[in-house]
Amino acid sequence: MQETQKSTKKKRQIVAVSKKSRSAIIRKTMTDFMEHATKKAIKSTEKKSKNPFNLLPNNICKVCKLERTYSTSSGTILIQKLAAELAEANFGYGRTNYTIDGRINIERMRRLNNIINSLESTGARPNFEEEIAYILAGKSRRTIRVVVNVDVYAVNRRENHSRIAIECKSPLANNDQARTAKERIFKLYSMEDSLVDEAYFALNYNPYGNDRSSYSWSPPNRWFNIKKGDPSVLIGTELWDKIGGPGTYKLIEKISEEVKNTYADAINKKFVLF
Repeated sequence: MQETQKSTKKKRQIVAVSKKSRSAIIRKTMTDFMEHATKKAIKSTEKKSKNPFNLLPNNICKVCKLERTYSTSSGTILIQKLAAELAEANFGYGRTNYTIDGRINIERMRRLNNIINSLESTGARPNFEEEIAYILAGKSRRTIRVVVNVDVYAVNRRENHSRIAIECKSPLANNDQARTAKERIFKLYSMEDSLVDEAYFALNYNPYGNDRSSYSWSPPNRWFNIKKGDPSVLIGTELWDKIGGPGTYKLIEKISEEVKNTYADAINKKFVLF
């Protein structure tokens, strides 16, 4: 069932989550993920490879399997889960893989598709404010049903009951991932009966520096004007401090080092050393 503003106002008042509580959530989510990744990789390495062309030493193969397990699982089991857990604690409601079912009038949908096609085929410079204003100006009595699955959905029961949809992606997201996220954000804002108040393309960290102007990965920049402050984008500190409260990203950086050090010896012993 869809979470609505009316239903959220009946909930108990949510107080801001403490630093201690945030730390516990971050540490548990990271620890649980490391347990999952290492156990899955160990199980995989127990199966002897039948590939006669694999000439790498066994320990290198083990490392590769661990890295592959980590990479393929981190987006959903670590990043999205952590975002939802922090939103649940800080806002009062947070879910992963959330379905939003609404209707969009056909003129808005036509305009939406035109913008997506233009960005893809002509290399037009993205401008979210102008794009969404153009889409929302579309009028038609005919509507079509549109279902959007979002990575993370939150409701800020603590303050304004804002309904927040987040597409959590790697900071090195490819062209298709960025395109799909842009299209989903447009659809969410275009629904006749508003079902979200905020929608974002979220990158979990910035590999190029501390501010947006340094972000240089080209595929997302093709769809979002990240360097110039695109309001539909959250990156690094912006994302985590919005979801968990001020200082959350610094806690993530600190605790990630602690968890990494905790598992370093065991991982080296099981996967790296002879």
